Amino acid sequence: MYKQESYLSEHIHVQKGVFFKPFYNVLVDYGVKELKSILTDMREIFTENIYADFAQYLAEQLQEICMRTLIVEMHICKSAGKLKGENNREEYDYYCNKIVGKMVNIKKMFGKYPVLRQCVEKRITYSINFYKEILEHFSKHRAAISDQLCGANSSLKIVSIESKHSDVHRGGRHVVKVRLNDGSGILYKPHSMENEQQFGELLLWMSRGLKIDQLDYKFLSYEDHSWCSIVEYKSCKTEDGIKKYYKRIGVQLFLAYFLGTHDLHCENIIASGEYPVLIDLETIVNVQPSKERITADAEVKYQLAHSVLFTGLLPIYTWNKDGYGIDNSGISGGTGNYYPFKIPIVSKAETSDMHISYDYPKATKKQNLVMLQNRFPAPVKYEEKCLL
Repeated sequence: MYKQESYLSEHIHVQKGVFFKPFYNVLVDYGVKELKSILTDMREIFTENIYADFAQYLAEQLQEICMRTLIVEMHICKSAGKLKGENNREEYDYYCNKIVGKMVNIKKMFGKYPVLRQCVEKRITYSINFYKEILEHFSKHRAAISDQLCGANSSLKIVSIESKHSDVHRGGRHVVKVRLNDGSGILYKPHSMENEQQFGELLLWMSRGLKIDQLDYKFLSYEDHSWCSIVEYKSCKTEDGIKKYYKRIGVQLFLAYFLGTHDLHCENIIASGEYPVLIDLETIVNVQPSKERITADAEVKYQLAHSVLFTGLLPIYTWNKDGYGIDNSGISGGTGNYYPFKIPIVSKAETSDMHISYDYPKATKKQNLVMLQNRFPAPVKYEEKCLL
C-alpha cells in the first residue's frame, strides 16, 4: 500500500504539533497522492496549498490513533539498546529517522499490530473523502456562496482549509475554516444548520416585538452540510454596549429556556461586540426526563432539567468529588481555570523517555466573554439587564 519514495514537494511535510514526523510523512505522502488523483476534475476551484493543509490534518488525525503504539515501540527499542545518541533527545531523533520512519519497519509494525493498520487505513480513507466532500459541495454551491456570503465574486477559489478541532461527526468530519482567494473566510460544517435557522427565526420574531435587534449572520444550510459566515469576536467600546449585550442575551436565554435548548456552553457562543451569537445548536427542544421520580437521583435530574441553569448559559460550576470545579457556561466560562478531571498528556516530549501521563487541563480562553476595551466586567453587575 505505502511506498518509501521522495515526497511530492517540499511543502507536503508534516509541520507543528505532531510527534514522530518521519513516520507520518510516509503515510501522509500516500494520502496526498490519493487525494490528488481524485481531484483532477476540480482543479479550477482550489489552489495547490490545500495539499499542505491536508497533510497536516491527516497527520493530526493519525496521531490520535498511533501515538501510544509509537511510544511503546520506542521504549522497546531503547530497552534493547537499539537507540543511538548522546542523550535522550538524540535517541528520539534516531528512532524517528532511522527506525520508525523507514518503510521496512513501518510494515513490520503494521504486521505486529494488524488492527492498528486497519484503523490507519480507515482514517486515511475518511480524511480523503472528507476533503473530497468539501470540494464537491463547494463546486456545487459556489454560485450561492458567492452571492450570499462573499459579495458576488464569481471566480472564487479555495486557497486553504484550516481544521478547528471541533466536535467530530461521522467519519472524522468536523467544522473547518475555508479561506478563499478574495481574502474572505467561511466555515464548512458537515451537518445541517436547520436548528440555527429555526432558533434564529423565533429570535428575530421576538426581537422585533421587543425592539431589541440581534446579529443576523448569514449561512447556507443543506440536508447534510452547511456554509456560514465567520462571526467576528470583538470588544465593546462603551459601557452602554455591555448593557445592550446583556439585554440581548437575556432574550436568547428566555427563548432557550422556553424551548428546552441546552448545551450552550462557552464554546457555543461568540461575543461580537454588543451582540451575543449562539452557534452549533445541536438540540433546540430537549427530551424531558420522566415524571416518575422514584429515586432522589431522578428527582434531582428532573428539577435540573426544568431549571434555567440547564441551558448552560448562566454561570454555574461543575464540581468533582474532591471539591474542585470550573465554570464552563456561555456567559462566563473559559476564563483560565483548571478542569476538575485529568486527561492524558505527553510528558518529556521528543525524547526517548517520552510517555503518557495524566494532569488537570487548563481551560483556554474562548470567544464567549463580552469585553469592555479588552477587560471582562463581572456579569453580576448586569443581572437586571438580562431580566429586561
